[in-house]
Amino acid sequence: MCWTTPQGWMLVMKSSPSPSSSSSAAAWLWNPRTGDKITLPDVEAGDDDDDDGIPMYCKCLLTHKDATHPGCFVVLFDYKEPNMWYCKVVVDGDGHRGGWRRYTYDIGDYEVPPASPTKDVISSVAAVQGELFFISSHEDMCAITFSSTSSTGDDDDDPEFQYFDVTMVDFPPGMCSGRTWLVESDDQLFLVCVCFVGFDADNVVFDMHTKSWSKGTNCISTF
Repeated sequence: MCWTTPQGWMLVMKSSPSPSSSSSAAAWLWNPRTGDKITLPDVEAGDDDDDDGIPMYCKCLLTHKDATHPGCFVVLFDYKEPNMWYCKVVVDGDGHRGGWRRYTYDIGDYEVPPASPTKDVISSVAAVQGELFFISSHEDMCAITFSSTSSTGDDDDDPEFQYFDVTMVDFPPGMCSGRTWLVESDDQLFLVCVCFVGFDADNVVFDMHTKSWSKGTNCISTF
């Protein structure tokens, strides 16, 4: 299995073809442009009682542009369940890096009447300067940090979800439908709004200091 990242690296996992070998899968990061390869800890396969295996349908990111940054983590978000897997990329100065960890988060329920509520999942997420950002609601966002995360497995080492207030951008009047994406560019966080009503999409940039959105200078054509 393999996943692409916005930072240009690919996460590759390969299980052993021998049924008598370990149930773990080898993992590494590979840069197809340069050919560079960074070996990661093996990923333990799940079982029927407690399926910790990483599913194919995940979104993969690096927390930093530079995969060799000492604080860089590779993170996978399950598209269907509120689960995430993460691992530190570079070995610490003391020779420790730790293995892969699975974390089940809770960001509330997703309700579409008349169906029963289901757990909401993180879908649109972007990495900026070591943090992962996602939109929590129309009034707030959340930044996920891994600065205190290690491989001990203690609850104190779980990722930190830091919520903050922010005013989102409203769609223009008369819009019949639209989508929003979070995108990182030049160490800035952008909210790209695509509106399917025959006019240009709004391109707005997030100010890391004022915690607010402002209009960008470029537009993206709609469909």
